[in-house]
Amino acid sequence: MSFFLDDHSVRLVEWLELLRALGFSKVFLHTQDVHPRVDAVLREYEKEGFVTFTQYDTPKPYPDEPTIRRDNLPQCLLREHCHSPTLLMWSRIEKMKEFILSSLYTSDCLMRHMHEYRYIAHLDPDEMPILPRHDSYLTWLEYILEQGLKEATERKSSLPASYVMKRCQHPSDLPPAEAAADLPEHLWMLRHTKVFQDPYEDDFVNVKSLFDTDTAMVAMPHNLTLCASGKCPFRRFEVPEEDGYIAHFTGSCGDHCTNSGNIEETIFLTQHKTKVHEAVNNVLKNLNLL
Repeated sequence: MSFFLDDHSVRLVEWLELLRALGFSKVFLHTQDVHPRVDAVLREYEKEGFVTFTQYDTPKPYPDEPTIRRDNLPQCLLREHCHSPTLLMWSRIEKMKEFILSSLYTSDCLMRHMHEYRYIAHLDPDEMPILPRHDSYLTWLEYILEQGLKEATERKSSLPASYVMKRCQHPSDLPPAEAAADLPEHLWMLRHTKVFQDPYEDDFVNVKSLFDTDTAMVAMPHNLTLCASGKCPFRRFEVPEEDGYIAHFTGSCGDHCTNSGNIEETIFLTQHKTKVHEAVNNVLKNLNLL
């Protein structure tokens, strides 16, 4: 996380409170230079023990200048609050190097916390699990682990080293469902209930992974690269979309998707709206952000 100029503090609070409502035990973040209000949010959640963040510097020969490295949420250029296109300069030009760097901090997170938690999911601050058949991440996890065991038994293989979920866009310019229409605009994820199913997305990068730290060792945000024993015998279990996907709250929709017939609606997150709304407002008021 390196939001140097853009202030995403309010959305960060909603993201953390939704993760808590879904049953996540802890959030680990790797941070670089962040906006002062983002720093205040991180320190508030660190104080209560829900967030642990590790400060890191970009290793040489990659640039460690905050005004040219990636400094905002994905596809920020499509948003009205984006500070400057120059913020995406390095990550746009050197995309493969950015993926290499992401492997460093993802793998560091797995190895740093492997003795604390058996399962660690990689999520960006603009992503959230949508689990239509379950009321929490914990009940979903129990179910998915059973499915992974079943497939491993059929394959006569070891357990999956990772569990991947498809990522689907929740565009910023589509109106909320009736169940979320009464929510204030700063509850961004809770209000954006409509999903765009794009059949042309790249399946390699358009997934996010849950890693089994008993075996996962080297990973990128989207996929596992290496297991502790070397090559992974059963690298990943692909979660069926009807059992869950990762909502990616980014970008605008426009005619490209509104006329495609690929718009669906999910109100999964709204089951937590009362609790999350209250929690978010309390934190924002305590930090003078609202």
